[in-house]
Order: sequence, then structure tokens, then C-alpha cells
Amino acid sequence: MVSHAGAKPANNVVSSLVPRDLPSLQLAGGSRWNAKKEVYESARAFVRAFAAQLKAYGLSLDEHWERLLVLCLNNSQQIWYDDKLGKRGLSWSEAEAILVAKFDTPIHRCRAMVETFATEQRRGESLAAYVERFQTQRLVSGCIENEHLVARFIASLRPEFHNQACYRITSEFGDNIPQDMDK
Repeated sequence: MVSHAGAKPANNVVSSLVPRDLPSLQLAGGSRWNAKKEVYESARAFVRAFAAQLKAYGLSLDEHWERLLVLCLNNSQQIWYDDKLGKRGLSWSEAEAILVAKFDTPIHRCRAMVETFATEQRRGESLAAYVERFQTQRLVSGCIENEHLVARFIASLRPEFHNQACYRITSEFGDNIPQDMDK
């Protein structure tokens, strides 16, 4: 039985409730086995989408992750799941850590960091849209906010915004480039 998102299911149907829009564990750079589902930049992004679906249906992650996560996996991922996660009595946070460690490999993190530093504002893209896109990419990659990242962000802006950003930073902060992207 499927409930509407956000509605609290009756206790007797919770154990069989399956959210309609569970994500598939498909990561950028890997195989895309379900063309109808999103490809995630990282396992961490997939985990957030999975958790959001369970929360939207009022399902506790600790109580329901094990029966629902397997529905998000392809055959080889299910074999790994059976070997490493299934029927071990793990909490959601323990399972999440194992899943992220397995699928967010150093090569995925490296590619995401390179992508962050290669990101540039597109022609016609508003500053607000670009800031959101850059921040999302930074969060996916795990890049730490510091003055080098702020400088890279400024350098990635279209010329008309680049000059404004430089002027604002020097007038507001002098020689001290902020280490926080929100400033």
C-alpha cells in the first residue's frame, strides 16, 4: 500500500509501505541502469535523496532503511548489500557510513573537486543561479571553504560580475580575502 507523501501512515501498514519515488544508486562516472532515475554526483547526494523520501512518507530511517534501500540498487549492488549491510542490525547512520565509504571513492571525490575548480559561470546565467550551482558542486565535492576557493569562485565569474566582486571584496575586506563563500 502506498501513502501520499507527508501523510502519516497507520501503524499496521507502515511495515509494508514503499515510497513511490525511491532513488536509484546511480553515480556520475558509473553505469546508468535505470534511465528514468537521476544520476547522483556522489553517494552522499544519493543518501540525502533516499532519506528525504523516507522522511516525506513519515518513515523512520532506522526502522525502514534496510527493507527499502535494496530496492534502490542494481543486481551487483544488491550482492554487495547482502554481504555488507543486510541483516546485520545496523542503525541508519552506521549503514550510511558504510555505503558512502564504499561508493564515494577517492576517484569520485577527486573528480568532484576538479569539477568544482573547473566550474564557470555560463553566458546568460544569473549570478544567483551560478552561486547556487557553484555551492552545490562545492558541497558535493567536499571542498573546504577557504580564501583559495573564494578566489577561484571570483575568477570563475563572467567579467561583468568578476570586477564587481573584486571591488566589493577589496572595499569590504581590504587585503583579507574572506574564507567564507557566503560573504
